[in-house]
Amino acid sequence: MVQELDAVARRLIRASEEGLRRWIGVTQLENDLLGSLYLRVREVLDRETWDDEMVEDLTLTIYLTASAWHTCDEPPLQFLSRLHETIAETLRRTQ
Repeated sequence: MVQELDAVARRLIRASEEGLRRWIGVTQLENDLLGSLYLRVREVLDRETWDDEMVEDLTLTIYLTASAWHTCDEPPLQFLSRLHETIAETLRRTQ
């Protein structure tokens, strides 16, 4: 079960990475940010049931973690919408 959750956390971060890079405006995410994202996403996966509420929690977790590392001029509404869709789709494919 632990290895499965680790793999899901990595898939979610990989799926979100391109949108994060575009939103932040960088070509590559820092390793420290990726590590923090992994730990935060893994924590949400470990404590929640896989439902719509979890998708919301994961979306906010990734957004808040990334925004603590970088400021961005683009309003987060479009980014959050795309991120939510990406997370929901990734979790559907995982189940």
